[in-house]
Amino acid sequence: MFEPIQRELPPGATPEVVFSQLSKLPGCIWLDSALRNDPRSRFSFLAADPVDVFAIDDPIADPLATIERWLDHYREPTAGAVPFQGGVAGMLAYEFGRCFEKLPKASHDEFGLPICWLGLYDVVFAWEHGESPEEDRGWVFSQGFGTFSELSIPDSERNRRAEIRLESFLDRIAGQRIPTESLAKPTSVHAMAHGLRAMQYQTRLGDRWLATAGWTTAWPWGSAFFLALDCRVDHRVVGGGLSLSSITCAARGANTPQPIVLRFVPAQD
Repeated sequence: MFEPIQRELPPGATPEVVFSQLSKLPGCIWLDSALRNDPRSRFSFLAADPVDVFAIDDPIADPLATIERWLDHYREPTAGAVPFQGGVAGMLAYEFGRCFEKLPKASHDEFGLPICWLGLYDVVFAWEHGESPEEDRGWVFSQGFGTFSELSIPDSERNRRAEIRLESFLDRIAGQRIPTESLAKPTSVHAMAHGLRAMQYQTRLGDRWLATAGWTTAWPWGSAFFLALDCRVDHRVVGGGLSLSSITCAARGANTPQPIVLRFVPAQD
């Protein structure tokens, strides 16, 4: 049985940092678990640049036959606690059901996406979440998979591929680590705004971006405050450097049933 190459990530290689680099690659996926102290959110996963992609735009008979053949050759027991160490991930649209049932086609295709898109990911970053971000542990796994048409590869060749791919991903995230203390436990609006800025998202005036952030605060809705943020960042250039003017967010916290709107305005130094 082939054993994937596994490396433990340093504490600074958080999901946010790794995503900032992997998001530039095709087929990036982030399976994020933001709620702590819940067995359903024990792990988070990031992967990108699949070695192969299976996609269909219209219904076909037996649509997953290609995937099943590949799984028959590569399915192996997973060693250790991390449940996803490489394999197939993607999306199935509602229209995918037309492969199995006679249903009318939607009159309007708003997004023009495939009804099935599945990437074959040979390198996966995984994190096991502790009670606090400081207790998280992360790993990267490299499998050396073949494409959907490569159903038999010697272990020596898989190991060679796995080493090459692993090093290419580690090179990409090298030097991109944000010290964990820069995001740890801010206690004021100014500190929270500084923490967001420390995420180092490359934004222009008026840009919008999505992020997930977490802080320990004294806010009335609970001590563990996790945000799903849809933010607008306004900044200005002063003396050749970036000066943050404000961040306006529509946010939903883990303990807040209704969205809240926050505006972070750093104090003037």
